[in-house]
Amino acid sequence: KLDIEGGEYELLSTISLRALGVKVFAVQLHHTGSVREARALIARLRGEGYEPVACRPVVKIAFADRDLL
Repeated sequence: KLDIEGGEYELLSTISLRALGVKVFAVQLHHTGSVREARALIARLRGEGYEPVACRPVVKIAFADRDLL
């Protein structure tokens, strides 16, 4: 779970969740980024093989490795 008050956009662009062995990942997207940045982040995670599997009010999103689905 990642909730770093807006730092998620920067951090997630510098690490590989797959290399860290992450299978399930939850993130809270804060409004420090634009809607375009949030959509790009979600698209990047999907491109890495993580599918959104749950969404809580607007900005709390859980992803799971596609191999688990």
